[in-house]
Amino acid sequence: MKKTNRSALTLVELVIAITISVIVMFFIGNFIANSLVEIADSNAEWRFQEDFVNFNGVLNNYRNIFLTGSILIDNTGTGSDILILTNFDKSAGIILWVVDKGTMQVEYIESEYNRYYDKVIWYRDLSASEIVELESDPTQVQHYSFFSDKLFDEIKVVDFQLEFYNNGEVIDVNMEVNKDYKSDLNGTSMSDLELNIIKKYNLNF
Repeated sequence: MKKTNRSALTLVELVIAITISVIVMFFIGNFIANSLVEIADSNAEWRFQEDFVNFNGVLNNYRNIFLTGSILIDNTGTGSDILILTNFDKSAGIILWVVDKGTMQVEYIESEYNRYYDKVIWYRDLSASEIVELESDPTQVQHYSFFSDKLFDEIKVVDFQLEFYNNGEVIDVNMEVNKDYKSDLNGTSMSDLELNIIKKYNLNF
């Protein structure tokens, strides 16, 4: 009797081969997905660290130029503080505050302070006339424009509080930062969220 070579897979063997392939692809898919998440998280952390170092450097530089500082608006418990630094004759200075990127306005209204938004640190230069205007009426800051080159976009601020020590020689900055910002949560009350990604930072200048 003539023998024939059996090269085709049986139905059982085919099912087993497909099952093994599906399992392998499942684990490969999970590995790739997890790797992409880790890469994204790593990139986000790197961008945050870069912005944080830049913020620290900018504030240090301006602190060496403008030796007179004060809290333009103190919002302890109801919003983020607004910092103003000037030279002695108040011919120039800067203002630094927290801005809601969605509305492009200063964040210091109590009803908005306790809500989840894309709030970041912004600063801008001040002229002598602007310094006079703000010191006579701090609420005018709501009408001031700002520019993208003076933005720390990766520092998503939850709270920004200031204290001065040694007759204003030392500025103590206390920040709470959201390290996992999600735009779909905008407008949500902070009390309704379980945010374990809020990190606290303290800086002295």
